[in-house]
Amino acid sequence: MKVILNKINMLVSLFLVLLLSIFSSTINAKEVEKKGLRAAGCKTEYFLLHDLSRGFKSNKNIDLETSGTGNMVALKLLADGETDFAFTCKHHIPLVKKAKITPEDSESWATISIAKDPIVVLVHRSNPVVNLTMSQLRGIFSGSITNWKEVGGESMPIRVSRFNDEVGSGVLTVFKEIVMGKKKDGTLIDLLSSAKQFPGPTNIGAHLSQNPGAIAFMGFNSYNRRYGSRLNINGFSSTRENIIKGTYPLVANYYIIYDKKNRDKKELKAFFDYIQSDEGIQIANQSFVSDISIP
Repeated sequence: MKVILNKINMLVSLFLVLLLSIFSSTINAKEVEKKGLRAAGCKTEYFLLHDLSRGFKSNKNIDLETSGTGNMVALKLLADGETDFAFTCKHHIPLVKKAKITPEDSESWATISIAKDPIVVLVHRSNPVVNLTMSQLRGIFSGSITNWKEVGGESMPIRVSRFNDEVGSGVLTVFKEIVMGKKKDGTLIDLLSSAKQFPGPTNIGAHLSQNPGAIAFMGFNSYNRRYGSRLNINGFSSTRENIIKGTYPLVANYYIIYDKKNRDKKELKAFFDYIQSDEGIQIANQSFVSDISIP
C-alpha cells in the first residue's frame, strides 16, 4: 500500500511540475510578445519601414510588425491602441480631421519626419530640354503632349517609359499621386496606356540611353549617370539640398505618428534611437533621403 501511495505522490508531483512549466512558458511567451512593436500606415512608406524593421530586429533583437493599411486605417488603429505608431505621408493634423478622430483621442499625438522619397525624371543625354513644369510633365505622361518641340525641344516624338505595375516599389504610386493626381472617385489617374513598361530601373536606364526621344522616371537613389540626364522640375534641380528644403517638387514626405504618452516605452524608445543611429540613417539613405527629426 505504501509503495502505491509513493507512486501516486510521484505522479502528482510530476503533474504539478509539468503544469508549472506550461504556465511559466505561457507567461514568458506573453512577455516576449510584449517586447515587439506594431506599426501600420502608408502603402508607399511601407518599403522604408520594412527595411528599417529588418535592421532593427538584427541590431536590437526586437520585432517590428509592419502593415501597409493606408493612412486612415492606421490612425484608427493608433486611436484604438492597436498599433504602437502609424507611418504616414502627411502630418497627423490634416489626417485626423479626415479620419474623424476625436480631439480627445489625438491631443497627445506627435508627428516626426523620418525621410523623403524623391523621384527624378530622365531624358537621353542628347536631348536639349533641361526643365519641365509639373503641367508639362503631366501632359507628357497622360499623352496630351507628344512631341519635344511642344516643350522647347527639337521636333521629335516623345517615347514615354515607366515601371510596370508588378514592380515592388512605391515609386510608381508616388509619381501618380504627385504628378497625375486623382479622379473624382478618389482613384489615381493612370499613366499613358501606350507607355513602354519595364520591370526595374536598370531596364529603364538601358532603354533610355539608347533612345533619344525617351523620357522616364525612377527613385532618386536608383539613378545612374549612364542612364541619361536628370531634368529640373519647375526650375529646381533634384539635389539633396533642394529635396531637403522642399523646393524640388517630386518628393513624398514620410512621417511617424505616435502617442506621446507612450514615448518612454522601452521598445519604442529603442526604435527611435535606432532610426537616428548611423546604421538607421544608412538604411534610409539606400532608397530614400533620410530626414529624421525627433525632438
